[in-house]
Amino acid sequence: MRWIRWRYFCPKFFRQSFVEYAGQSIQHSFWAKAYYSRQRLRGKERQAAVRALAFKWIRIIWKCRGSVAPFVRRGVDFYGPVQSAIFATNLFRLTS
Repeated sequence: MRWIRWRYFCPKFFRQSFVEYAGQSIQHSFWAKAYYSRQRLRGKERQAAVRALAFKWIRIIWKCRGSVAPFVRRGVDFYGPVQSAIFATNLFRLTS
């Protein structure tokens, strides 16, 4: 049996913001939709698949914040003017 630990004292609004962002990105991003579909095919529930995608988004946004570089996927900007980098910069300024 596998035990999953949940961090109770983390900022819940912050966590929920990423989950909602990931849920909306499924409609607008081809790789997010593919990742979500792959998680669902593996037998994950909808919410677990969205949380897994949110974790991927956290990793991407953290990397964009650290390098101050916009998120570019294969030479094409994500969301036109890169919203993920703007989102990351503003979100981490509020929490830092």
